[in-house]
Amino acid sequence: MDVTVPPAHVLGALERPLTLAPDPRTEFALVNPTLYGTVHAFADEIDRHLAQRPRYSREMLVFVHG
Repeated sequence: MDVTVPPAHVLGALERPLTLAPDPRTEFALVNPTLYGTVHAFADEIDRHLAQRPRYSREMLVFVHG
């Protein structure tokens, strides 16, 4: 997914929506999410992406928020 940052973002502030759906013009928003049917489908997709990279460049960071 992509995370949008509103153009008038103030450093240190979190412009979050009070209702759904967020407006990317004024609030942080998650757009273009990819949904996976199973944890295995998600892991397979990660494996595919890592396999395309050179062996020395296969480290990754998974950030889970919330």
